[in-house]
Amino acid sequence: MLKGLLRDWLGIEASPTCRCNGMAIKMDQLGPDWCMSDGGMAEILGVMRDEHAKRWADGATILPWTDFAARKLVMLACKRARVASAPENKG
Repeated sequence: MLKGLLRDWLGIEASPTCRCNGMAIKMDQLGPDWCMSDGGMAEILGVMRDEHAKRWADGATILPWTDFAARKLVMLACKRARVASAPENKG
């Protein structure tokens, strides 16, 4: 969900050399509760912050980093993941 938000809203795509895909797999495996826990959120934001710094340094993004906005994106992705995985939405 987070990768989709980053792609669709901000035009940010995972590259073959970034840690984004690995983090997305971990987030999917451990679920929204882990993602929203203090430790999970810290790890996710750490990866996002590191990847942003690389893109900022090479000019691939002009968006400034903000923990607040990144945290809100993670929380929205978790909310969407919960809705998508609800039994009534599994068709």
